[in-house]
Amino acid sequence: MLGLIIILRNQKKTVSSMSKIFELIFPEELSGVEIEGVDVQMLALDAVRLVDYFFKQSTLTEEQHHVLKEIHGDLPKVVRALSGGHKKYFQHIQQAVSDVMNVLKEQHGLFA
Repeated sequence: MLGLIIILRNQKKTVSSMSKIFELIFPEELSGVEIEGVDVQMLALDAVRLVDYFFKQSTLTEEQHHVLKEIHGDLPKVVRALSGGHKKYFQHIQQAVSDVMNVLKEQHGLFA
């Protein structure tokens, strides 16, 4: 029961971070920019797409989970390289992705 309460509490936090990224607009000047081999526009689009799917379905497929793990690994490089509003934009995405990853870990730990 305690595990379920923790998941529900984290899902509420996740909903908050997810709703925030849906309000953000991708900085057009970053279109076509690569940071350490990462296309930042594709990174943002894939992250928002997967967070949206998780928000609607409360789960991800195995393939989606794999892609989200890659995104989770790439986001710190991108955040470190940016500043100002661009950095803040990717920090919001990073938070939402981290929240989804944490909920998935808890779900799999609880139900494995």
